[in-house]
Amino acid sequence: MKPIYIIIIILLWGYDSTSKDKKKASKLIEKTMAKKTYKRLQGFQTITISNIKVDIYTPKANAIGNIVILPGWNFKKEEWCKQTNLCNKALSMGYTLIMPEMGKSIYASNYYKETWLMMQSTIKRAWLTDTLFKYIQDTFGLLRNNQNNYIMGLSTGAHGTALIVEDLPKLFCACALLSGDYDQSKLKQDQIFIATYGPYNQFASRWKQIDNPLTGCDSLYIPTYIGHGQSDPIIPKYQSEWLYKNLKSKHPKQDIKLSLKPSQQHNFKYWASEVDSILNFFSTHHH
Repeated sequence: MKPIYIIIIILLWGYDSTSKDKKKASKLIEKTMAKKTYKRLQGFQTITISNIKVDIYTPKANAIGNIVILPGWNFKKEEWCKQTNLCNKALSMGYTLIMPEMGKSIYASNYYKETWLMMQSTIKRAWLTDTLFKYIQDTFGLLRNNQNNYIMGLSTGAHGTALIVEDLPKLFCACALLSGDYDQSKLKQDQIFIATYGPYNQFASRWKQIDNPLTGCDSLYIPTYIGHGQSDPIIPKYQSEWLYKNLKSKHPKQDIKLSLKPSQQHNFKYWASEVDSILNFFSTHHH
């Protein structure tokens, strides 16, 4: 914090202020700092949009691009930073990190009368593409089409990443998908998909056509890094193998990589092992 802000805080809080006075002081401090802090995004901050929290980390200097990082189902947004060196390494390289709290979202486009009540309150994919991204662009000047933008996710976050790239293929230079599911029609007993789309035997076309990354992979034509632990007990590795084969078939000239690591499972030990490879992959795909 610079001296001028320290002085402002001392002047505003050095008195025996009432609660009302303190609220006014807080607003004045926020407005005073906004021009310097919020627009330049120095360091770390959490913003709230539509009651959803988003962490933003920014490098100290030499910013080279932006990475949107999507968590898995019911994972906390900060887990990548706590359990791996992704955040430290990406920041040291000059990337701004944008990390939304997605809760139990499966990045669905819509809900149905068959959707269970507990799923109807989860975040839809459009909140990211239409609300968060636009807010970041308009308020901070980040994630614009002429910048080096990347997106990555693990588990359900990888599923969401694939769908978002299919929605907005021109926004991102490359993406990374770890331990994801990309064809829910092959996971007919998955309770989360049932809770969202209804039973497969009644709504097979919905499972195959709606929010199915494999079905929509014609639009997933940017450089893509796909990783999966070969001993994953949660999501079978064939989901990543199928996506890789389909992308290579549909986009033979595009840079599509598949990393299958023996003995690795569905956990941060595995995901941490992919950090360097993902960041190196991104660094080869700048504008």
